[in-house]
Amino acid sequence: MRDRSRIIATAFQRWPVRMTFIITACLGFAALVVSSRAWTKHETAGSAAPIREPVQVVRFTTYDVGVYPREVRASKGLIAIMIEDLSGGTDGLVLERETGGTITQIKREGKHRRGRGEIKLTQGRYRVYDASRPANRAALIVEP
Repeated sequence: MRDRSRIIATAFQRWPVRMTFIITACLGFAALVVSSRAWTKHETAGSAAPIREPVQVVRFTTYDVGVYPREVRASKGLIAIMIEDLSGGTDGLVLERETGGTITQIKREGKHRRGRGEIKLTQGRYRVYDASRPANRAALIVEP
């Protein structure tokens, strides 16, 4: 009988320490959850998801002797221009209006042969040429 009462007394003496630890751990976890939800809500509250429009893909390949295809047609809007370099090394493709004025340059990605750029274009004719060999040209015609 004395052993039982001693075990029960020991358990009750340690009970406040154990309960304090459990309560502290639960409160800390609850605070973490509440603060993470508030942080997430704060981050997404001000930024609406951007509205994406369909992307047309136009591909050009650079060779030593030229840029192929020589002429590409696309509709106005967002256009992804993809390049593949088979010329042995180029600085990329330059896109400019036929009336003059460079719009952008699409470069290869690092040491890879391919590169990509996205641009929103309006109706008109555009020149595409190899930045390393300006005589190698192609045309991009954007239709309504």
